[in-house]
Amino acid sequence: LCTGSHIKKTNPNESPIILDRRISLVCESNGGCEIEGEGRHIEVRRGGQKLIQGIVFKGATTTSLVVRGGADPTSICQCTFTGNQRKRQASIATAKGSITRVKNSACVGNFATRGSCIVNSGYLEVINFTAEQNEGVPIVNAGGNMVVEGSTFQSNTRNRRSSVTAIQNIRDFMIRLKNNMFINNRGTAIYNDSVTVAKKTKGTRGSTDVADIDGPLRFIDLGGNSIFGSSGGCLAIRDKVLGCLDFVTSDGLESSPSPSPSPSESHTLSPSKASAPPTVASSTTPSSFPMSAPFSSPSSSPAAAHSSLPTRASFPTSAPFSSLSSSPSATHSSPPSRASASPTVASSTTPSSFPMAAPFSSPSFPPSAAHSSSPSAAPVLEESALFPTQAPTTLAPTPDQFPPNPVPLNPRPGYFNYDPTDENYGPGFRSSNKDKYSFENNGWATINAKDTDEYKYWREFDKYLEPNLERNYCGDTDVWTDSRGFSHFQSPIHVRATGNKKCLEFHEIRDRAGDWRMDDVEVKKEIHSNKIRVVYPRRTGEEPDPPNADIPSGWQKQMDVIHIDIKIPAEHTLNGTEFPGEYQVYIISTAGRGAVAVSILMDLHPDDEDNPTFGIALNEFKKEFNKDITACIEKMRGGGRKLTDSQVSIENLEKLIFPPPPPPPPPSGSIFTDLVNTETDLGVHPDCLTGNIADGGDPCTSPGFWDPWHPRDILRTDWFYGYDGSTTEPPCYPIATFRIMDTPMLISRSQLTDLKKLIFFHFSPECEATSVHFDQSVARPIQQSVGAKIHRCTCLNFLSDKERNENPGRETCEVEEFCNYHECS
Repeated sequence: LCTGSHIKKTNPNESPIILDRRISLVCESNGGCEIEGEGRHIEVRRGGQKLIQGIVFKGATTTSLVVRGGADPTSICQCTFTGNQRKRQASIATAKGSITRVKNSACVGNFATRGSCIVNSGYLEVINFTAEQNEGVPIVNAGGNMVVEGSTFQSNTRNRRSSVTAIQNIRDFMIRLKNNMFINNRGTAIYNDSVTVAKKTKGTRGSTDVADIDGPLRFIDLGGNSIFGSSGGCLAIRDKVLGCLDFVTSDGLESSPSPSPSPSESHTLSPSKASAPPTVASSTTPSSFPMSAPFSSPSSSPAAAHSSLPTRASFPTSAPFSSLSSSPSATHSSPPSRASASPTVASSTTPSSFPMAAPFSSPSFPPSAAHSSSPSAAPVLEESALFPTQAPTTLAPTPDQFPPNPVPLNPRPGYFNYDPTDENYGPGFRSSNKDKYSFENNGWATINAKDTDEYKYWREFDKYLEPNLERNYCGDTDVWTDSRGFSHFQSPIHVRATGNKKCLEFHEIRDRAGDWRMDDVEVKKEIHSNKIRVVYPRRTGEEPDPPNADIPSGWQKQMDVIHIDIKIPAEHTLNGTEFPGEYQVYIISTAGRGAVAVSILMDLHPDDEDNPTFGIALNEFKKEFNKDITACIEKMRGGGRKLTDSQVSIENLEKLIFPPPPPPPPPSGSIFTDLVNTETDLGVHPDCLTGNIADGGDPCTSPGFWDPWHPRDILRTDWFYGYDGSTTEPPCYPIATFRIMDTPMLISRSQLTDLKKLIFFHFSPECEATSVHFDQSVARPIQQSVGAKIHRCTCLNFLSDKERNENPGRETCEVEEFCNYHECS
């Protein structure tokens, strides 16, 4: 095909292009030709080796490319599959008896409940492959041995049929893995279901007899496989029998089990302190894949890549067969930085006989040099080269330390959970109908709003809110528009600057700490089924003050904070990055504008240091947790409550109790030096009695009071993103105007583990396991954001009040100073 060729199919029933005998289909420039439209694009049949190269496949509604069974191998190289959607097998399907290699190709933005990129039933090699932003398991092994090497699986999402975001093995065949990267995927990377085999029962039409087979793990991990920034109960491998498994280390040795596979524990770096990207060295052994290509490889490789995401710049050209027995040479030294630099990969020093140029991860590519007309030599097909005999690696199982609770036998009214496969109580999964963004099996949409805890909470503010609080908005597919004409999208969303709305704010969020201590009895510390919440006393007079803030852009001054919600992992993503947690400060407008939610994302400290201010709040929640567990234990010992078999014993409950916190450091003049004990607090703060003046002349504010806006530990930036959204649990009220701060607060790994324990292991005083988490998550799935007006405020819009006061007349930064204030990577 000449560069620029565009084959468009308008009739889904139109026959596909048939490749039989020794017919190949090659574009003279990689990515320079397209096959687009409904139905199937290409069908490969028996009769000679075939090459499909340099073509973009778009918009198929039936499997885009099908490889039928046959003795001769088929090569798919330097091709892109994008925008294809089908219930199963959206892009490539290989039949039983086929031999296929997919190399230096990309699969971007496809949809299928299973197999958004490849469903394999034959023998398959996947080399230097990129699967990015697909919905549904990218690769499903349904009936043949398979090799996956040097490939990247990035920003893929799961759906109701599976929580897997990279590879699923559903038949009793072997998959070999080497030097692969799994980045920012939302779900378990790999699932092994091959120990269960369905066999037809003789004489019974259509029936099956399912038997469990005790066999070895069907994955061979040859090292060099790494996971960065993904979420899921099992980050690496979930085996149906063995549970959670880690990848082996890069030298082929078994790595120690991860004690707690957290959704985002790979976020060890803040954006401002990103480390260098990993370096990956490839094998130096040429491929022995039995493929004779009719064209030599192009002299130049396509250079296009997704610049905003960490993808491979170049890949090794060798296939795994001749290098499987040796220890892998790739070592991912650290997670990729949040800068968009690509990992460095050394190319092979020995050329492959397979005609491949460097890969790409974008549907559009610059043209490469024309192909040579002289074919390359064909290696001999050897069975031993296709299926090397190597014993599977033994991996130690790592059980999920935070398994989800089962649905109660008699759920209370308003019950919901986060299992996307639960059509009665779960949030559902994204619909395959691209014309209307919605969630299928959305159990949240069926809940009676008046039965929910959030209805009971928000009705206190009904007079300040426009939406009907007796209505459930979780199933809305259209935006809700308020009386000022602002369109509220369902939250959470992928947060990024869209360019369709400018920053209209003219100053920072002017916050005040208020007059309350975290250990004041009036400040409620509530452990909910899906979050922990701090609820502040409502203002009853001039003093004492709750925390408050002046939100720019027409909001009334110094609005009161009503509560703080903390969830894990973070519900919003920021510029494609997921975070371990999210800290949301809700502020109410008594002028009828609704609520402002100031969202501060939570990341892990690069030096694993505790956050002291956040630690004070955690300690108070631990007291509440211990109090509830202790009440349950006393009830059990007194015969008032007996736990079911699915719950824990008294001994295990006692193990959940947090140890007492260490004694506080000596007073330094700013830590609780002038406060009385809570037990003797008469409801009036001591500063109000003594007239201590410490904050702008406010006689009742002291540095000893807990500051939810702490400038070093919590609110570390003056700039933010903004959009109009909703609450993130039933009834999903469209009342929130979000301000997403552009720099996260930092916590330690132990503090993240404490958060998980508080939410996932909580028992009520009545001995009920309260958590409704799924896959270590109480985050609502990302919602539709196409058309959302998301703006970003930076130093180009305003400087901090402190810098303005120190430099009269200086209101904004200069363009060339931008990188002094913001992370420019």
